[in-house]
Amino acid sequence: MKQVAGIILAAGMSHRMGTVKQLLLLAEKPLLAHVLEATLASRLDKVVLVLGYEEKRIREALGLMLANPKLAVVINKRYQEGLATSLASGLKEVATDF
Repeated sequence: MKQVAGIILAAGMSHRMGTVKQLLLLAEKPLLAHVLEATLASRLDKVVLVLGYEEKRIREALGLMLANPKLAVVINKRYQEGLATSLASGLKEVATDF
């Protein structure tokens, strides 16, 4: 059976929002934590989380969630160049295993 991976793009600067969207709280947890929980609980074989802007703050907020064996965290150092660079970073990680 083919393996299936998911990519969460969370490297952006949230210019239009005016604050780091990934860290906005919903039910006392960062939005990204909700996304990550749901994705990790899914039937995906691997989850790739692409970070960039405010990577350290996001890592701190997610804490132990980042230790999940299904999860690979990728840092897009070119996040300022747009969404396509984050997608390319995530796909590169998936291509090594799938």
